Amino acid sequence: LDDDPSSPRKVIAAIAPAELLKHIQQECAIAGQSPSCIALRPLSAASLCRRIVGPVLGKCLLVSRLDNEADFSIIAQGRVTFSRTIRLADDADEDAIAHQIMSEINRSLLVAPLSSEEEGTVEHVYLFGAFPEPQATLQLLADELDMAVSLINSLEGVQLQGGTKPNDVRHLAGLLGMVRDQVEGQHAINFVDPKGPPPPPNYRRKASVYGAAAAIL
Repeated sequence: LDDDPSSPRKVIAAIAPAELLKHIQQECAIAGQSPSCIALRPLSAASLCRRIVGPVLGKCLLVSRLDNEADFSIIAQGRVTFSRTIRLADDADEDAIAHQIMSEINRSLLVAPLSSEEEGTVEHVYLFGAFPEPQATLQLLADELDMAVSLINSLEGVQLQGGTKPNDVRHLAGLLGMVRDQVEGQHAINFVDPKGPPPPPNYRRKASVYGAAAAIL
């Protein structure tokens, strides 16, 4: 997360379970394809947010709402420094969902400083996702959180063939961010080609090489 060689390195790490990777590979194989990238959804959504909103110099919180989940990510200096995912209440009305999201925003703001104390306070909340009455929901969140709240359209800047538009775009933020990152080759994490640490030295192999050299001499 930082490039200062004189300071301890900060990193954000993610683990993809082997079962999940196998499932993705199998689903692609059914379509006769193989994935070139398996990305992390919160990072892809954050990338799309930066493309739409522009450079965010301060610290903000991004909420990416899906059908039954929501991702909460802290973005500082353009990079995701903290992320968590929660499950939304089943069979709840939109007012209840809005209050749950507001509660989880407060919880994220309380937890996130534990891993990024020096980054300052969150100044803005951005939301990917649709609400039946967006203005009323945004006003409710802004009043309760006492900070600026903005709703982002995932399809901003996207030209759709024939002018058709999906009725619900709440689940597209991560996907669109991943596709646009793929075009430019800018994935922060790619589980198909992970940038893992070098393997540990094989001392047994090294000893056998030295032994063979000594025998030849």
